[in-house]
Amino acid sequence: TEYGAATGVMSWRPLSVAGFIVLDREIFGSNPALSHALNIVIHAMNGCLLFLVAGRLGMSRAAALVSGLFLLTHPLVSEVVLCAGFRFDLLALMFALLTVLLGIAAFAGERIRVGPLFAAAGACFLAMGSKESSIVAVPITALIVFIRTRDRRRTLIAAGTLLASASVFIFIWYQFKYHD
Repeated sequence: TEYGAATGVMSWRPLSVAGFIVLDREIFGSNPALSHALNIVIHAMNGCLLFLVAGRLGMSRAAALVSGLFLLTHPLVSEVVLCAGFRFDLLALMFALLTVLLGIAAFAGERIRVGPLFAAAGACFLAMGSKESSIVAVPITALIVFIRTRDRRRTLIAAGTLLASASVFIFIWYQFKYHD
């Protein structure tokens, strides 16, 4: 509640709040430089993940690299690196990109790879635990699967698996947010 009152975050973001902001206090104490350094590491991972996603989508290495570098340097994204209180944006982007990357990997071959599909569902759950707007990873992943495979069955499996993961989070969120 102290974090929510300080930042105006009115939603339940357990991964961002309990998992990282509270942990920051326990590990880094009152040294904000270390907390900012962690934000920089997460931001760099986001640039690498975008590079990987762009490469898996068929972009040339140069275009994928430019995409990743653009993410790293664009002021709308890099601004959140400055404040540890905005870590939920960085984490949501990281887990959403991971959802897309693993979703692509699950449907890359002839057979559906169950391991990457369940890992994508886990990443989707973690993205939702970071920020609710990361639900956008579900339709983006399903759209990419459809465009790459032109297979409605695979698209429904991708969308259904990720929606089930997001639904589990929403169910848990509802229990904590609206019930005492």
